[in-house]
Amino acid sequence: MKIIQLVFHLGPGGAEKFVTDLSNQLATEGHEVLVLMLRDRFQPEYAYNLPYLTETIRVRSLGLPTGFHPGQIRQVCRALDEEKPDVVHGHLGVMPFLYAYSLKHKEIRFIHTLHSIPRFDTRHPLFRRLAAFFYRRSITPVAISPICARLFRESYGFDPVLIENGRALPPESEACGQVREELASMPRPVFIHVARCAPEKNQTLLLDTFHRLEQEGIPFTLLVIGSGFDGPEWSRYASERIHFLGPKDNVCDFLRQADAFCLSSLVEGSPISLIEALACGATPVCTPAGGVPDLISDRETGYLSRGFDPDSYLEAVRAFLQQPLPREALVRHYATSFTMRRCAARYLQLYKRPSI
Repeated sequence: MKIIQLVFHLGPGGAEKFVTDLSNQLATEGHEVLVLMLRDRFQPEYAYNLPYLTETIRVRSLGLPTGFHPGQIRQVCRALDEEKPDVVHGHLGVMPFLYAYSLKHKEIRFIHTLHSIPRFDTRHPLFRRLAAFFYRRSITPVAISPICARLFRESYGFDPVLIENGRALPPESEACGQVREELASMPRPVFIHVARCAPEKNQTLLLDTFHRLEQEGIPFTLLVIGSGFDGPEWSRYASERIHFLGPKDNVCDFLRQADAFCLSSLVEGSPISLIEALACGATPVCTPAGGVPDLISDRETGYLSRGFDPDSYLEAVRAFLQQPLPREALVRHYATSFTMRRCAARYLQLYKRPSI
């Protein structure tokens, strides 16, 4: 089976990690996989995950600029004509490039994974109606968590396919030993937050919470991994217990040595970083954003705050401090529900269905 994974790029985001893992798993199982990137693969910000693709996967880059115009649609369709795929699997906002093409080519199976909750995937009502038309006729929508599926149904009036996210756990990097030594010298417990600086990630809540703990004299270390924290509004939080490490390409090395993983988001679909934390045995301490409650159960496989206010999140952190969860139970939860092998098997079943 020839499968095209259609993406804007393979930057460092969770959806891009997912595409990389899914492509690798499909290639391992003997399928011909092409990653078709709309942006320029030679731009560093678009190429973060390229080194993690297996050698058997071909990458084709169209080098399209940001923005949108009709000529770009022709370029994408021309590439598909040349490649002659059996399946085109789109991610994030690429599907408008394929609307007309998907109606003309019934021999191709078109899939679209929504990597966020529907109201953020297509905000404008006109675009939403247009998406609904094609979802019903030529493109199969996939939701990544039960709550995302429910919100899709409320938005569009019918059910998507539900396939929960998976993640292939990266092996230890060459820097793992150094990370182990560094974290061993830090006050425990060690909390890890992994995300770019963004309003929807709600990092002010996270840092205000740990600043309160610091003022109370409670021992801990908080490591913030991600870009965008170099402004004065964040540097004021930096201290002996709160450290901003910037972007890292070996996040799982840190998660394997950490005690807990913190997620303070307002909006999430099914966070890849949370799945990584479970796989590494770091206890999640999370807000109930989007699909997060579908991934973990409060006080069984993580800690969920009651809401998004400071007192609720502080309460969840305190609950963890009182009773950290066994790492073995978290790893079992990952192995049972969130491996990429399991996820890819579900997608293969979908690929093999007759076209809409």
